[in-house]
Amino acid sequence: MLETKPNHYSQVGPFILVQNGKKILEANQNKDGELDGKWRTWNEKGELTSEGMYEQGKEEGVWLVRESPEGPLQRKEYKQGVLQSP
Repeated sequence: MLETKPNHYSQVGPFILVQNGKKILEANQNKDGELDGKWRTWNEKGELTSEGMYEQGKEEGVWLVRESPEGPLQRKEYKQGVLQSP
């Protein structure tokens, strides 16, 4: 943990969120509080709903994203947080 302001702390490095005993988010945060590194989310069934990389708080490279609960994972490509291809 990093104290960013008096009595305000920010997680630095990898973190995992768990809900009802199931992992729903896996990510990394840098010392500036930005998402940085691998990002993955899962739905309540344990199915992957998104996977990609952040660089200094912006989406970068190829992402897989499930846009509807029953839909397939779709490939998207980002450069510095801007969608390059749907």
